[in-house]
Amino acid sequence: MAHDSKRPRLDKLLDRALGLFAIAVCCGLIVGGVFLSYHQLRNAYRQQYAGRIIEKVIRPHESDEGSFIERYLVIEEQDGARSQIPVSAELYDRAKIGMWIKKDKSGIDLSSEKPPPNRE
Repeated sequence: MAHDSKRPRLDKLLDRALGLFAIAVCCGLIVGGVFLSYHQLRNAYRQQYAGRIIEKVIRPHESDEGSFIERYLVIEEQDGARSQIPVSAELYDRAKIGMWIKKDKSGIDLSSEKPPPNRE
């Protein structure tokens, strides 16, 4: 009989543990999603960058309202880091793999030669 009285307490403890585990998993997913979104937005709206164009990417999107295309250039920066930069259709068309791209306060430059380092 003593064994039966401990069973409901054990079930309640297991239910609490599973509930806490589910909450921890949900929190982890939310934090991970926020981190990934922040990282993508940070790259999308960077004020300055410079690197060699190593890939051109087009992402088509379709919905009930219509379709559109996002255009990106993948660049490799001086330190070897790769970034995906959203660009206009005009800039995407002008850009060629192997060219150098530089964005700073004065605007965006495309060149077949490596730009000088920033002095700022």
